[in-house]
Amino acid sequence: YSVQGQLSDTVYIANFQRPYSLLQLRDHLAKVGAEPGAAPVALKFFWISTLRDRCYVRFENKEVARRAAKAMLRTRWPPESTTGARLYVSYIDYWEALERSE
Repeated sequence: YSVQGQLSDTVYIANFQRPYSLLQLRDHLAKVGAEPGAAPVALKFFWISTLRDRCYVRFENKEVARRAAKAMLRTRWPPESTTGARLYVSYIDYWEALERSE
């Protein structure tokens, strides 16, 4: 499996299962975007739906987004979830993500 779309600094992730902590998700995304052993990265933009089932995240650059997208692809959220769909991950243009998140 691979991340859908053309490589971008912005990622769309869907199929989160509640309940979970929003802070836990943001922290996890910052950690998986970082190089191994490095400090967590800053999220430049983060939007999550009211149902908390999908989000848009903009990272510092395409390489950080690639690491995070690859780490999240086909996993389940929250991590302790054993049921439900696996995460769908795709790259998206930042401006399109802004439009869709309004």
